[in-house]
Amino acid sequence: MRWLASHGATVDTLTSGPRKETSLHVAVASRALLAVQALLDLKANPNQVDSNGQSPLQLASAANSISIARVLLDAKASIDSAQQQGFV
Repeated sequence: MRWLASHGATVDTLTSGPRKETSLHVAVASRALLAVQALLDLKANPNQVDSNGQSPLQLASAANSISIARVLLDAKASIDSAQQQGFV
């Protein structure tokens, strides 16, 4: 990831599949804590929503992934939209 970012890749680019999501969404959904931390270190936006309007924090909350939710909150993920949809 770091190599790609150092060569111009944008960490907040949305995927081209049917569900538009960022690498951070994919890492959270995969429960890949180290990838989540690496993406946040590369300045991934913890508040970017996917095509369903879900943020990475909402995905972590729905999956009951406490450690990833904590990392996202430490990175200033907003709880407002997650609360509105009943995820936290």
